[in-house]
Amino acid sequence: MGIKAGEVVSIRHYSGFYPFKSVILDYQGDNIIIKLTRDFSQMNFLEGDPVVMTLLVEEEVISIGCLISQIHSDKGIVHLKIDSIERQPERREHPRYPVSLYADVRKHETRRKYLAIIKDINFYGICLYSKAEFDLNDHLELSMYVDLNMVFLDTVLVRKENRDKHFEYGARIIYKDESTMNLMEEYLKKLKNSYESDIKKFKNMIE
Repeated sequence: MGIKAGEVVSIRHYSGFYPFKSVILDYQGDNIIIKLTRDFSQMNFLEGDPVVMTLLVEEEVISIGCLISQIHSDKGIVHLKIDSIERQPERREHPRYPVSLYADVRKHETRRKYLAIIKDINFYGICLYSKAEFDLNDHLELSMYVDLNMVFLDTVLVRKENRDKHFEYGARIIYKDESTMNLMEEYLKKLKNSYESDIKKFKNMIE
C-alpha cells in the first residue's frame, strides 16, 4: 500500500479544527506508529479515538481510518491501528469517508443529549461511537458541524456493537428536506478534496 517509515502524512482528530502534519516511524501489519509535529499539549487524544491518516502514494491519495491504541505524550508518539482504508478516486457512487468529528445525539422526542464521535460517513449513513446505550431501530436526532454550520440529521440505528469503553452504532440517515441533502452532498465533495489538498500541502512543505 506504500506505507513506510519516514512517510509524511496528514492527521485529523476531532479535538483539532485543522489537520496537522505527522511522520510515520514504523508500520507493521495493521499497526502504525506516528510522530506528531505539533505540540502534544494542544491535542486532546484518548486511546480508542478515531483519527484519519491521509498519505500520498505515487500521486494516489489514500485516506485511512485508524483507532488510537497507545499514547506516549512525553515523546509525542501515537500508536494507531488501521480500521478502514479509502482510496481516491473512489469508484462507488457514494463513497464512505473516514472522519473524526464531534456530534450530539438524542433519542427522538427526548431532551437529553449525549456526546458521540463520528468515525466514518457517507451520503446514506454514519458510523459513530458513544458511551450512551441505545437500541436497534431507535430514531436518533444527530447534530454536527459541517463547514462551520450546524447540521441536524434524523437517523435510525441499524447496527449496534458493544465495545470495551463505548458502543459502536451504524445509523441510516433519513432525509426530510432537499436542502439537507444538498448540504451533505456538497460537504462530502469538499471532504474528499480537503484530504487531497492537505497531504499535498504537507508533502511540499520544507522539512
